Amino acid sequence: MTGICYLQETKWRGSSVRMIGGKDIRYKFFWMGNDQGTGGVGILIAEKWVEHVVEVKWVSERICSIKVNVSFTILTIFSIYAP
Repeated sequence: MTGICYLQETKWRGSSVRMIGGKDIRYKFFWMGNDQGTGGVGILIAEKWVEHVVEVKWVSERICSIKVNVSFTILTIFSIYAP
């Protein structure tokens, strides 16, 4: 499966979702950080997979998971940052 990128040390504050990208390809960025703007985890998903996202869970600024419906399978993806 292509079009998914896991990120650590995002250094973005809070948690949210944002579309980012250029002319040819766009990604939805799911992230969670802390109030200090240190650490943080996130997942970039290509626009073609965005409509297949079933669930996003934030455990902390170091752990998040996302479930994506791929054909007849639910794929659970974790992004974990452990310094």
